[in-house]
Amino acid sequence: GRYVAEPLTEPAFEPLGEEEEEEDVPTAVMEVHSRRLDTDQVVHRRTVGSARVMASAAEVWAVISDYERLPDFLPSLLLTERVRPDREHQVVPGAVRLRQVSMSMLPYFGVKAEGLVDVLEKDKNGPSPQIQFRMLRGNFDTLQGKVLIQEDASPGVLLKYAVEVVASRSRMERLPGLEPRLEKAVFEDLPAGLAATRDLVETRVQKQLKADGDPQWMLTELEKGWGAKKVMPLRAELRAAGRIDLEKAITAAGGFQEVATTLGWKLSYKERKPRGYWDSFENITLEITQFVEEQGLEPGVMPTRTALTRAGRYDIARALEKWGGTQALAELLGLQVAAGRRTSKWNLHVKDVAARTGLQGKDLFREASATYKKEGSKVR
Repeated sequence: GRYVAEPLTEPAFEPLGEEEEEEDVPTAVMEVHSRRLDTDQVVHRRTVGSARVMASAAEVWAVISDYERLPDFLPSLLLTERVRPDREHQVVPGAVRLRQVSMSMLPYFGVKAEGLVDVLEKDKNGPSPQIQFRMLRGNFDTLQGKVLIQEDASPGVLLKYAVEVVASRSRMERLPGLEPRLEKAVFEDLPAGLAATRDLVETRVQKQLKADGDPQWMLTELEKGWGAKKVMPLRAELRAAGRIDLEKAITAAGGFQEVATTLGWKLSYKERKPRGYWDSFENITLEITQFVEEQGLEPGVMPTRTALTRAGRYDIARALEKWGGTQALAELLGLQVAAGRRTSKWNLHVKDVAARTGLQGKDLFREASATYKKEGSKVR
């Protein structure tokens, strides 16, 4: 038989029952499940997708219920506009009728589709607000489903999308591009739409937190950019990434040490030393020696201020002034000062030792230092 779309009624759609939906709906950060229920007469799909959104239910609702602006961020949607109900299909109380135009790009051609959709908002202020929808006129015999928001024990909310599509075999034969478009909608357009919705909501939330002076936006942005390593970025890294706003926010929040503690991260540089630490010649000698070894620098040569700051050792760089500057401290330590660009002989020596011994890291540095000819280390 031929499937015919009926006007939106209560309940909005029967096929997606509570038990089956609970089994199908994924709860991962981004996931899509699809079932094929095809018969000899029809092509029949039920698809459920979800995305975790780091925002409140109200913030997500404000985006998904702003129908006219959906095309601004949903990749395949070209137009959404409200239209008046016609005599053929009367709208149920509380529902809104929309005209939607979409474009799906397939190999060698694009498929443009237009349809009328009724949407009904349910439980807007309840624990699981949702928008039910049903297509009245379009390329498919039946297209119905819902978008819902659910809170759980995890941070943020879960945005879920459940849809059922039915098209007769005869319709598929008349419209050869319909079945590949259906597959693309399930496996590409739906995940892309969920991701676009999530990204827009989270961007709005972060902008609002930033405008309100809430430090949570700063923590979220740091997690996005540097959360994988759990190490605080250096000021130079933030500036190179164009994130002066984060640098200022970290300073306002108490500094890099304070924010690192809040996040449970490590610092890129060593913790602040106690008062008077850099006044000790023993301490400055130890720090310089360890720095040269850790960085694999040429032994017997004073590290430059540039090398110190690039490695995030601003503490050592500032301490140089206590000892009269780089030249004066180098003389006290018995180290040479590189005049201009450092010779490459040390680097060549290190590569040679690595090739011969297979050593790496500190073991390589120690072996290279022990075998390095002092007469070859002088800067020409």
